[in-house]
Amino acid sequence: MSPLGQDELDHLLDIYASRAAFTAVDIGDQVVLSCDGGGSKMTGTDLLDLLESEQRLGQDILELWHIEYSYKAIKTILPFQQQVMQNVQMMCTAPVQYGAQPNLAFYSKPDGPAENWFELLPRGDIAGARAAIDEAMEHATKDFIYVGEGMLDAGADPADVLEEAKAAMTVLGDKFECEEVFIPELIMGGEIMKGIAEELKPRIKSEARTADRGTIVLGTVAGDIHDIGKDVVVLMLDVNGYDVHDLGIDVPIEKFIAAIDELKPQVVGLSGLLTLAFDSMKATIEGIAAAGKRDQVKIMIGGSPVDEQICAYTGADGWGRDAAAALRLAAEWTGGAA
Repeated sequence: MSPLGQDELDHLLDIYASRAAFTAVDIGDQVVLSCDGGGSKMTGTDLLDLLESEQRLGQDILELWHIEYSYKAIKTILPFQQQVMQNVQMMCTAPVQYGAQPNLAFYSKPDGPAENWFELLPRGDIAGARAAIDEAMEHATKDFIYVGEGMLDAGADPADVLEEAKAAMTVLGDKFECEEVFIPELIMGGEIMKGIAEELKPRIKSEARTADRGTIVLGTVAGDIHDIGKDVVVLMLDVNGYDVHDLGIDVPIEKFIAAIDELKPQVVGLSGLLTLAFDSMKATIEGIAAAGKRDQVKIMIGGSPVDEQICAYTGADGWGRDAAAALRLAAEWTGGAA
């Protein structure tokens, strides 16, 4: 094949940069413009951004986002973003996700209802500053749930919303471990996640839901207080028809054993976000075995740092980093379909 001339190269560039969902090269032939590159965060804030990201850059996952949610602006931003979400779903081929970030400072006076902690701290009013931050977080949490409801009403996929929220909490957990964020941010993220999960629960439908797909016991192991990933798994298993019993966080070995005795589950799930949870997972599985219950249950472990090596170390039967993996394991072990 001879080298392309400049006119031919320019023609190919025109095809690649086209804003159409596809471009006819010859009659009857069409080219879908996607490089299957896994998408990109922070894709754009309006329809033109998203169209250009898909057509010019070949993004196969689009994200509609806004970086400056605040107490006053949110009520005007959301209707615009809902319209963009509706339009882009009609005009783009790639799936559209949604992301947002609050500016917590704008929830304090003069922009929001909470007292300004930047003014309280220099006066030595630590208690007042802490109360002001708590109030601002409460308003911001409500706004995030409000935005989540709005985007779902605009046609966003509930499963995508749930997965994005979980991904955000994973990042927050990583930052907490590295001391880049602290307890207030972790609590705020957790409250947002729980509110979104409650809103999503009735919206997530599954054709596989049945009256009795099996009983599953889940809990965050002793020494770890993170529950966001576990809560997502509980939600997904519940809406898919499993009888799920959530033992909570920092669960001692004895509580897992007692639940196995009482509930007779087919599956036990051990969750942990911190690396220190690995030894606790191992000890819990050994405790279940010592109590003579190991051959009665399949045990899965989960959490962002978990992998095949950790699964082998703990003695678990399987592992997964997300709710989809947990659902697949549960279906495999209980004879259902994920």
